[in-house]
Amino acid sequence: MELLKKVYLGNTVQDWFVAVCILIIVFAILKSIQHAVIGRLSKLASATDNKIDDLLVNILKNTKVFILLVASAYVASYAITLKPSLAALWQKVVILTLILQGGFWAGAGISFWLRRNIQTRME
Repeated sequence: MELLKKVYLGNTVQDWFVAVCILIIVFAILKSIQHAVIGRLSKLASATDNKIDDLLVNILKNTKVFILLVASAYVASYAITLKPSLAALWQKVVILTLILQGGFWAGAGISFWLRRNIQTRME
């Protein structure tokens, strides 16, 4: 078990293995939650005339896999020790990813609103 005690980038192989396991588990949980919420909201949205639930389904469908991976990696990064310069860079990457995802959600909301207005005017 000498392999698990080797150090790479300031962390043992065991620490890296734990971080990867955390990443995989958190990603699976987030993806399952996303799938379940979209399924339940889709059923609710089809049963109601309210357009807010349709908007929420549309926005949740526009949640990118990349944001789920970054969120999972962010949680997993607490299992390892990062150098301060790398930790600062990682924080910026996470913030940039959140901003991008916010833009995707905003785009989905605008697209939904435009489609709804076009359909209303066509009727």
